[in-house]
Amino acid sequence: MEGDSQISDSEKIRLKRLAKLGGAVNASSSSPTTTNTPALPISNAGASKMDIDPTSASPIKIQKPATPTPITASAITISPNSSSSRPSTPSASAAAPNKQLTTFLSQSDPEWENVTLEFIFQATLNKAAAEKQKYTYLSALASELQMDGSPLTFKDSIKDSIIHARLSLPENSNPGAIPLVDYLIGAWKRVTQVRKKMEAWSKSSPEASKLVDARTKVVDSIRDLILNFASLVVNPEMADSFPQTEEISAKGASYLADKLLLQNADDSEDQLPPAFLAEFATKFEEDGLEETLAPVMASLTAYTRTQNVSKDVNTPLRALRTLVEIPVIARTLTKLPSWNPPGTMARTFEIITLLGPFLSRTSILPDVDPALATTYFPDSGPYQPINAGGREMDNFPVGMRMPGDIKTAQKALRDMSTTLTKNLHEIIMSIVKAAPKAGSSGPDSKEAVLQYFADAINSNSARGKMRVDRQTVSTDGFICNILSVLLRMSEGFIDSHYSKVHLIDVDYFKYSKRINIADHTRINSDTATAEEYFNTWRSTQTTLPTANFISDVFYLTLAAQHYGYLSAIRNYGNLLKQIDDFAKQLDGLRAQRPTWQGPMARMNEIMFTRYTTQLDGLIATKLSLDAGLLDPALIGSTVRFYNLVMTWLIRVLLLGAGVIKAPQGKASDSVSWSGLLRGDVQGLKMMPIPSDTTPVLFATLPEWIVDDICEFFTFICRTKPQTFENNPRDELLTFTMLILQNPTYFKNPYLKSKLVEILYFFTFPLYRYADGRSAGRLDDVFCTHPLAQQYLVSSLLRFYCDVEQTGMHSQFYDKFNIRYHVSQIMKIIWNDGGQRMKVVELSRDVDFFVKFINLLMNDTTYLLDESLSKLAEIHSLQNAMADTATWAAQPDQQRQEREGTLSQYERQAQSYMALGVETVNMLQYMTAEPDIVQPFMEPGIADRLAAMLDYNLETLVGPKSQELKVRNPEKYRFNPKNLLTKLVEIYMHLAHRPEFVMAVSRDERSYKKESFIKAGQIMLKNGLKSDTDVQALYDFIDKVEKAIKDTAQADEELGEAPDEFLDQLLFHVMEEPVELPSGVHVDLSTIKTHLLSDPHDPFNRQPLTIDQVKPDPDLKRRIEEWKRSATRKKPADDVEMS
Repeated sequence: MEGDSQISDSEKIRLKRLAKLGGAVNASSSSPTTTNTPALPISNAGASKMDIDPTSASPIKIQKPATPTPITASAITISPNSSSSRPSTPSASAAAPNKQLTTFLSQSDPEWENVTLEFIFQATLNKAAAEKQKYTYLSALASELQMDGSPLTFKDSIKDSIIHARLSLPENSNPGAIPLVDYLIGAWKRVTQVRKKMEAWSKSSPEASKLVDARTKVVDSIRDLILNFASLVVNPEMADSFPQTEEISAKGASYLADKLLLQNADDSEDQLPPAFLAEFATKFEEDGLEETLAPVMASLTAYTRTQNVSKDVNTPLRALRTLVEIPVIARTLTKLPSWNPPGTMARTFEIITLLGPFLSRTSILPDVDPALATTYFPDSGPYQPINAGGREMDNFPVGMRMPGDIKTAQKALRDMSTTLTKNLHEIIMSIVKAAPKAGSSGPDSKEAVLQYFADAINSNSARGKMRVDRQTVSTDGFICNILSVLLRMSEGFIDSHYSKVHLIDVDYFKYSKRINIADHTRINSDTATAEEYFNTWRSTQTTLPTANFISDVFYLTLAAQHYGYLSAIRNYGNLLKQIDDFAKQLDGLRAQRPTWQGPMARMNEIMFTRYTTQLDGLIATKLSLDAGLLDPALIGSTVRFYNLVMTWLIRVLLLGAGVIKAPQGKASDSVSWSGLLRGDVQGLKMMPIPSDTTPVLFATLPEWIVDDICEFFTFICRTKPQTFENNPRDELLTFTMLILQNPTYFKNPYLKSKLVEILYFFTFPLYRYADGRSAGRLDDVFCTHPLAQQYLVSSLLRFYCDVEQTGMHSQFYDKFNIRYHVSQIMKIIWNDGGQRMKVVELSRDVDFFVKFINLLMNDTTYLLDESLSKLAEIHSLQNAMADTATWAAQPDQQRQEREGTLSQYERQAQSYMALGVETVNMLQYMTAEPDIVQPFMEPGIADRLAAMLDYNLETLVGPKSQELKVRNPEKYRFNPKNLLTKLVEIYMHLAHRPEFVMAVSRDERSYKKESFIKAGQIMLKNGLKSDTDVQALYDFIDKVEKAIKDTAQADEELGEAPDEFLDQLLFHVMEEPVELPSGVHVDLSTIKTHLLSDPHDPFNRQPLTIDQVKPDPDLKRRIEEWKRSATRKKPADDVEMS
């Protein structure tokens, strides 16, 4: 034992191999290995033509033979002798049709063995025959047999000696000698030819069947022996067993990779037949196959790392596919140390893992190889902006590139990507399917693939952040190719009826460690609560379940989307901003270019050229990303997947809330998911779900699942809205309605706002043409989908109110964008009678609708005030810039600061004006509906509405209107005539209501009769309104003027009121006095209006609700008595002062 311990590992392997060779020879004689590998046909060429010519072969690549060496009658005919094993003479009817068969039947076993072994090994013991047949003369073996007194003929019992002698020839190490691997493969091919011919004879001749059976065993034992020696010669540890060139010896098994990497697929298959690989792998699966495959795969991956889609990436991919189509090899690959090395860092995952280079270098995304961008999208000259002769495509500047060339290159890349990802998917599925069946031994390759994907994804968790250090994570190309493979795998359980959604385990995250979500933000739960829930669930399980394949693939695809595609499109967005910044810098340099003089001019020109080159490179990268990220095939697959995800989320929510029950056993859900998505809720209580508490099953899911849905569809709406022409919107709309109808189920309000933003994008036309025309609509779903018909209006308007308080630091500004989206959707659906009636119905909930109107007016007041004030600032700065001499005389820093201020004001004016105009539009069309007017007349609301309208009317037509005159007002979306018309129309819609007349009359701050007169004149002059309309406006003003006089007269009669009768906020005589918890008295309308915007007591800032307010009937009675008493006083009671 001590001696054994001193033997090196390599020596042990060597001894084991040699021992196996000896055992295999003996075993092969009695029980040869039989395979079902298809044999190659035997040609009718002459026997003198060798299969492989050793004199012309190179050590790297052997020539493909023109035709295989046949076994013809002339080549194998030997004079008959009286052997007892010789078969009887065949009948004429059996022998006549086939001369070869006749010869085969007539040969004795020794005769047949000799000619067959000579043919297979292309060797002989007869020197004369060697020269005649061009066989190798085995002189050493011949001498050995002569010394033993044995005949100089080949026979089965010495086949091991024959092959050993052939492999031991000293000339095998000569330059140009046929590599031993090639020789053995050639011998194996000839064995296959012999076997196939005999099988054909056995089927055609019953007389030959028994003889074929016996001789097939001999042939199979030879094949088994060849495989044994093949394993020996490719083993680097056994390199000195036989003479070989140093190059071939050093390569060892990696020489097989050279064959796999031959660019001509036919040559590769001929020189390394897949059937040979299959037999070899099957024989050595448990005895050294890993050691053989390791260097082969090392060579393949090393070569792949040097390629990309513009080079030769198809060849290594074909080589890998050849290997994995053999199940034994496919599952053995997952046992190699390089398959998934523990602790692999994200950045190196695509480099050092076995599949990494194949998944990476086959990508068309430019971060895999930056040269791809410039190869497929080279510049056609220095970058020029559009206004200087540059070109654009899809409203994006592309420099001097031709749009047609760009589209052609993108199509070529996408076609390649489709083919490559299809091949990757088939390779992965071959490995998955190679997993041993239940009860069988061997590595679980399916589990290995799933864990490989999981480790690759988890190692890239940093890609899920908003800011990513791209040098520390895997490339977009690598992760997105994993995603593409997983999407193809997901197609197997996605159908239009979502009939397999119940097979996705909703408890997956509770027991599976495949995807790490430990520190992830949950939909409506903190991490500690989620972990406690998971632990409680696990404690109730006798044994933790094992996920089914569908569940694993589904959740892995979710994660791959999160860390792959979604991260890539965020990076894409950053690139667009970078391009925009570069373009602006170039525009600035180009504008200053004429002023460059002196020594700095050359430096500036160098900087200008560098910026131009960099911008062109960024554009090329963007175009390359477009080819990948906007590939219709990828987008279509992702849409289908996320439609499944939304259906699954609805199912999780309904399961968690107890609205539906999980099916038992192999049964399917009782719900028709396709029907539900089309609006048939099938009696389910889900709009809303009868529970204010978020079901914990849903609440503990990672928030990014929903966020990714929103981000993806937002990206598609912005870049490829035409996607929805061929994909349904039912899933998205149903999911959105469910979420908006159950708003408390999400703690992050921005998830809901993102869903609303997607609906807002549906209001855009699909196509816009250069002449201004547009075509294609997505918003029709708002008025045709049953759930939208029923719940869209209430969902939108309630959400409009909810975003007033989001809890986020940016809530004040965020709410304007969200409400703009709501207003755009409302504008579209207002023209539908059914949806308009939903607004009418909602207006009957007076408390809610008053709150909504109050917020609408708040927004209008703020946005118009901000936008109009910014226009005044722009007016001032533009006037200053018009005095070019004075402007140029300013210090550079001051001038640049003022120019920056102007740009800031311009951006703000654009934004505020767009938002403000939409709120005015909303007021305009809602007040036009008679059945909705009443909430606008509620106490407190009418006064605020009148004040807001009066102020803006005065701003537009009063003395300050001159300050709003700016150059290119359309740039700021400012159309003063249109805005004035909308304001006047709101007045006219409410002019018939006495409450509104009184409200305008009470506005002492902004109401001016002259402004209304001027507004009428402007509209008549510009044809904005008819004479009749303007006269109606003047009639309204007459009512207001009369109300002002009447009020003044009434106030004069009442005189000064006691302080206790005055509202302590607005200081008018109270109509409905109430006492606040702080002890202060105010009018009921005053505190109602206050609480609409601020839920606190205005005097002590404590939380306050309307039910805490106490009416004071005694004070009301005393106020009424004082009013009656004051009006009874006669004018004579007054004392005239002179």
